[in-house]
Amino acid sequence: MTDAADSDRERLKAFTGQKLDWMSALCADPRIGPRAFQVGFCIAQHINRETGLAILCDDTIRDKTGIANRWIARARNELRDAGWIDWRRTRTANVYTTSDGPMNMVIDRQMLLKEERDERREKRKSLRQELPPVAYLKSEELPPVAEQDLPPVAEQDLPPVADKHLSNYTVDITPSKLGLSIEEQTIPPQPDSEPITASAVAGPAPADLPPAEEPLPAVAHPQLAEMRLIDELGDGDPDRGVEVAAAIGGRRFEYLRSELMRGHLYPSAIRAASRCVRGVAA
Repeated sequence: MTDAADSDRERLKAFTGQKLDWMSALCADPRIGPRAFQVGFCIAQHINRETGLAILCDDTIRDKTGIANRWIARARNELRDAGWIDWRRTRTANVYTTSDGPMNMVIDRQMLLKEERDERREKRKSLRQELPPVAYLKSEELPPVAEQDLPPVAEQDLPPVADKHLSNYTVDITPSKLGLSIEEQTIPPQPDSEPITASAVAGPAPADLPPAEEPLPAVAHPQLAEMRLIDELGDGDPDRGVEVAAAIGGRRFEYLRSELMRGHLYPSAIRAASRCVRGVAA
């Protein structure tokens, strides 16, 4: 009794393994679409171990996969054309049988793809380990341009301070770090230099500069400002001031009057307006 149970268990295990191998090969077939694989998977689930047949109608496949009946018919024909199943119709259902014919082709294709993938991996690994072809062409001899003589300017002697800065880093070297006292830190006077005086630093004395010009007193009233401006333009002569005002134009006269009302009118502006007028008797 125990031997019969063990034998039955082994046959069930072998049958289940064959179904899994068949479904794995069906999934790897590039000719089979997603719907055809779902229909084939549903058929394989209903294969009887003793007879090797799957008897089920399209409505059962529709309930198991959620695929419409018209797509089930197309998927069934696609599986039969690829050689995965064979089926015949009865009055109430369809009888399916699976075929292992395409399995060898699919397994061979998977092995070929794996070999190509391993070959590409080994090639990438070898490329990282090998030197590029240009490395063997590198010459140990210097090119002629590297053996040219230096220009004369490159052979000039450096100043004494250049050697100090080229040989040592002196930025952080301060008198206090060298341990010098305050008296030792003073710069000794140069024998050939003249002492710098305060007058040389300050420049010319204020007496040598021309006196600063003061603006005319502000006149806030417009009419009084106009009368004062005419008097200034005529240098005390109202008639001449009117002639100068007419000669310089209304725009410039209004500008001068507004400056006088704000207290920003300087005598130099009055003199410039009088000088620029030609043909006006002084």
